[in-house]
Amino acid sequence: MSIKPSRRVNLMADLGEILKSGTSSVCSSGKLVGKLMFCIISQFGKVGRAALRVMRDSAARGDTGIDVRPEVRPAIDFLYKLIDKFPRFTIPAFPRKRKPIYIWSDAMFGWEGLDGINYSKEPVENCFGRIGFIAIDLETNSAIYSFKTIEKPLLDELFHKSANYIGELEALGAAVPYYSLLTYMDIKDRNVLHFVDNQGALWALTRGDCRGRNSARIVHALAEKQLELGVGVWYEYVESAANIADLPSRLEFSFIADLASQFNLSVTYVPSILSDALPSFI
Repeated sequence: MSIKPSRRVNLMADLGEILKSGTSSVCSSGKLVGKLMFCIISQFGKVGRAALRVMRDSAARGDTGIDVRPEVRPAIDFLYKLIDKFPRFTIPAFPRKRKPIYIWSDAMFGWEGLDGINYSKEPVENCFGRIGFIAIDLETNSAIYSFKTIEKPLLDELFHKSANYIGELEALGAAVPYYSLLTYMDIKDRNVLHFVDNQGALWALTRGDCRGRNSARIVHALAEKQLELGVGVWYEYVESAANIADLPSRLEFSFIADLASQFNLSVTYVPSILSDALPSFI
């Protein structure tokens, strides 16, 4: 599937006019936003939804005849490049024969006090976050786990200063496996069953967008990465008590021996890669 050549030319002309003139008279047109939404969602799925929301919000505000807002211009530039350069969308004609990869991801947010770690939503200066994931490939009888602690200064730098970061951390924890596994697990062109225990993160991951600006950055980048990898991902909710990724995110490692002995899996630790999971255009 691909965009009709005439539609591609017209959309790029409208977007190019905005970028050249620096004014939002065209940007605020609901008609243009509607055309972009139809074109991009039908061709690229979740990729571009976060950028579309930025334009849709601009149109809803009635930003006509004024300079394009700083948060809108990068989104327009991204959409221009997406329509110009992105490859055709392909749909497999037959089910994939390879076994799926299973991923569990989780995150925690709290602070360390005299009585241990407190898992609270109350803002404190010495708070920190931690993400973790476990991936299993039954084709190779292998399991990979990872975790990373993110201290308060880095949380502020990544997500801007906030009272609570659990939403961003849940989204980031779900995104990191797709950047961290490439060297260690054959994930390209595979189906993935991905379990998360946070309903807000599940909704954002499934949609490829959300109202929270920081989480939208992450799930947008993830949708683009998954399309690049050719993976077919199904997200599924799992109760926290049944989410095995809860263990590495809390530095509990009893699962390593369990996976090795009960399921005959070789278990390997890999570092979590954060940088590529945080685009800056939104």
